[in-house]
Amino acid sequence: RYSEDLDKPLGDIAIAIDQTRVQQLLKQHRIAVSLWMTYSMMSVSYTFWTNVSHFDFTSYLTDPIERTVRDMCDSLSTS
Repeated sequence: RYSEDLDKPLGDIAIAIDQTRVQQLLKQHRIAVSLWMTYSMMSVSYTFWTNVSHFDFTSYLTDPIERTVRDMCDSLSTS
């Protein structure tokens, strides 16, 4: 390969090296993104199920309603 490169003009050699390097960088980037997505999905999944297992759905549903009713009563009592 290198003996072939010696016969080519310098610009062609630089382009070939750049193209090879770009392909390597793209491959590394794809691997890095793939690993990051796998890790982040596992992290999100673990966090979600951990939070769901400790989550009180009743208070999640009733707290906003209670706050709204309390705020309405407070606003009526002050007017």
